Amino acid sequence: MKCAFKILLLASFVIGTVQAELHPSDDRKSKGPDSPKFLDAVGRLTVYNALTKKVNYCGATLVGFTSDRKSRIVVTSDHCIQGNKKSWKTTTKSGKIIDRKIVKVLDSDSLSDYAILLLDDHVEPSDVAPLIIDYEGGDSVDRMIGRGGEAVVAGYSADKELGQGGKVLTYDDSIESIGSCDDEEKCPVGGSTRGATTYSGASGGAAIVTFESPKANVNKGIQHYFVGPIKGGLSDHFVSSNGVRGSDNTIFTFHERFWNPLFDHLVEYNGAVEGIE
Repeated sequence: MKCAFKILLLASFVIGTVQAELHPSDDRKSKGPDSPKFLDAVGRLTVYNALTKKVNYCGATLVGFTSDRKSRIVVTSDHCIQGNKKSWKTTTKSGKIIDRKIVKVLDSDSLSDYAILLLDDHVEPSDVAPLIIDYEGGDSVDRMIGRGGEAVVAGYSADKELGQGGKVLTYDDSIESIGSCDDEEKCPVGGSTRGATTYSGASGGAAIVTFESPKANVNKGIQHYFVGPIKGGLSDHFVSSNGVRGSDNTIFTFHERFWNPLFDHLVEYNGAVEGIE
C-alpha cells in the first residue's frame, strides 16, 4: 500500500511539474478535427543528412496563386534544407495523409532564410488548398492587419507539452501584434510578432493572415494569405521540460523578400493565372 501511494505521489509530482513548464503566455493549440482547414497546407518537412546520419524536421507550406488550383510548390526556411533526402507530409482535417518527395530546391537565400522547394507531384486542392500570396493587392502585413486581417502562426514546435517533440502542428491565433521590424538584431528576417508562441522546430512553419483584399479581382472574398516562413527558437524567453527553447515573440521572413522568384516558379510549375501578374 505504501509503495502504491509513493508511486501515485511521484506520478502526481511529475504531471504537476510538466504542467508547470507550460509558460503562462503560451496559448497555442494543437491541430485537431476542430482546427481551421487552411492549416492543412502547413506540412512537416523531413530532411535526412547522409553525412551526419541525422534527420531534422521543420515546417513547409504549400502555396499557390489561388486556393482552388493544384500546386507543387512549398516554402520553408533555408536553414532547414541542409540534407540529401527531403520529403513533405501533411495530415488533412479529414485524416487523409498527403506525402510527397522534394525533388528540387528551386531557390534559397541564407540571409533572408527562405527556400522554395518543388514537390514530385501536384497536391490537389480538394485534398489541401494552398495558401496564397497577395500578388494582386501587394499589401504588406501591416496593411493587411490594418484592414482587419487576423493572424495565425503555425509550426512544428518541438516542445514536450503541446508539440510532442515536433510530431504535431501547433498554432497560435491569439497574437497581440504582427508586422514589420527594423531592428536587424531582434528580427533579422524582417517580420516580427508579439504574443505568437513557437519553440525550436517550428522554423519553416507559416505566418498566415486571413483577410479580404479590396484590390483582388481573382481571389475575391476572405482568403488565407501566406506572409512568410517562421523562424523558431531564436530566444530563450522560456524553456520546455525537454530543454527546447521557446519565445512568444516569433519572427518570420517577410513574403516581399521572396515573392519575385516565387512568382516565376509558380508560373513554371503550377501555371499562370489570368489576372495575376
